[in-house]
Amino acid sequence: MTGVILINGLPGSGKSTLARELAATLDLPLFSKDACKESLWTGSRAPDPAESSALGRRAVALMWAAIAATPGPAVVESFWYAPRDLHLLRADLRSSGKSVDVEVWCSLAPATARQRCRTRERHRVHHAAENDGVVWAEWARQAAPLGLAPVLDVDTEEKVDVFRLCRALEQFTSGPPAVTGR
Repeated sequence: MTGVILINGLPGSGKSTLARELAATLDLPLFSKDACKESLWTGSRAPDPAESSALGRRAVALMWAAIAATPGPAVVESFWYAPRDLHLLRADLRSSGKSVDVEVWCSLAPATARQRCRTRERHRVHHAAENDGVVWAEWARQAAPLGLAPVLDVDTEEKVDVFRLCRALEQFTSGPPAVTGR
């Protein structure tokens, strides 16, 4: 494995949990747009939607700069919505010198993802898109894997067996990943 493993899916699909477990099991660095965004916001209030979007763009730039500076493979987690993000992700990959080995798509019913979003604790920096019925309906209809690399569709309705996922990833990488279980 030489490139990145993208962890993608709707908000609330279990991306962050799966990415943390996978990165730890494979002993790979983990990069998360949300973690970068949270570290950048110093305000005591929630940002308005325009501020949140601008902060998101800064977080993405920071994340890809860090990925570019990291040798070897990595796990990269975010919600990449193709109509909005595909051209940006292609540019980020080019500028970082990285390629995508595989995209792990976190698959579950959109209603389940939306309910998870509504009940979880989140940092105040995140815009609550799950409360916008129009946006959520569009995402539920159109969100899909990006098609930049082979896709491994993972059912995240229930807890994922990460060791089984690692075995499945072997078919997309140049060799078996080193499972460390750190």
